Amino acid sequence: MKNIKNKTTKLSIYLCISTIIICSIIPSKLFAIVDYDFYNANDILYYDPSDCVTTNGSLNLEGNEYVEKNLNYLVGKGLNIMQASAIAGNLQKESHNNPKVRQGDFDNGFPDGSATADSINTLVDNKTGFGIAQWTSRGRQQNLVDLAKSTNRTVIDQSLQLDYLWQELNGSYKAGFDSFKQKQTLKEATEFFEEFFERSADGADLIALRVQYAQEFYDKYKSTIKGSSSISSSSNICGEEDTTINATGSAIADIALSYALTPTVAEGKYNKSDARDTYQAAKEKYNPSVSWSDCGGFIATVMISSGKDTNFPTVYVPTQLSYAKNNTDKYKVIEKAEIGDLEPGDIMIKTNESHIMMYTGESDYPGVDASLHEDDGSVNGRVPSVFGKDKLQSVVNEGITIVRFIGK
Repeated sequence: MKNIKNKTTKLSIYLCISTIIICSIIPSKLFAIVDYDFYNANDILYYDPSDCVTTNGSLNLEGNEYVEKNLNYLVGKGLNIMQASAIAGNLQKESHNNPKVRQGDFDNGFPDGSATADSINTLVDNKTGFGIAQWTSRGRQQNLVDLAKSTNRTVIDQSLQLDYLWQELNGSYKAGFDSFKQKQTLKEATEFFEEFFERSADGADLIALRVQYAQEFYDKYKSTIKGSSSISSSSNICGEEDTTINATGSAIADIALSYALTPTVAEGKYNKSDARDTYQAAKEKYNPSVSWSDCGGFIATVMISSGKDTNFPTVYVPTQLSYAKNNTDKYKVIEKAEIGDLEPGDIMIKTNESHIMMYTGESDYPGVDASLHEDDGSVNGRVPSVFGKDKLQSVVNEGITIVRFIGK
């Protein structure tokens, strides 16, 4: 009996020691995730650590001026003051950091409270920049309106536009944003943000102005905005990732739309001066050697300037299709495709490889393309422009191959 008692005592000691060792190995964070004593003491009756916080309505932003509020928001999201200033410098050039500004109207915009999510639908026009980032393409404008409706805010609400900006940066523009955060100087960060996100038609002098604004903000606020508590998104979307289907494709389609003239342009406009200013700037930078009305040149400019595929062939449809077929890590090729197979951002190539276009998913103008002008006058041609549903149906009926970007 005595031996049994001694063995039991030793076993208890071993169990205690084992428990202590195991507890010391397991990270303390696992036990600190939920402090129920704290919640009970503070009359918090229910807490689900896996749930995400959502709010309905405007978020109170810190600061007295538009730019100060934007900087506080961005730093609150985890950026440093240099990175936040680089973004604010760009927004200053776009809109004076003012959420009410329409393109070309820095003074009036919408009076506070006069623009609701419903009444602003007229701005979804694929040509008039609006808000702090001057969102211009139809898809991005519509997404902003949809977010306003889903969170019970007006489109001129500054917190709404900041939430939407942050959602884009961490969604369809994430690759560029990740690179932006690696920039070491204010000048580099400011110029790169313009290149990957704003994609303006600004020349060197106006790019320098963006840097100047960024430097002014950095100098003014570097000692007062050093970081703050994390700012939760006031949207009802859990997390920061873009949750739309094929977010990358949508981003590519938005770039194509930003380069294309709206509405459809008739044949005969094939010179540089006929093209949209955004396309003029992008083509001269990324694909300067091809004709202004070359269909393959247009699609190549979109793909290269998007940063998704800087190696995309600059011209000649058969070469572009062959490239896609040989790069299965980047592209999915769907032959004998139908309309139901299409997703925004899909490249469409005629079965005979004579023409290349892009599907945008827009209701009125679901496609964009250019048409090569022949010097002998046999084909008049035109610069990049949107086209309608009838042409899309006709092209699909003739036979198309879809080239879909699936890379990162």
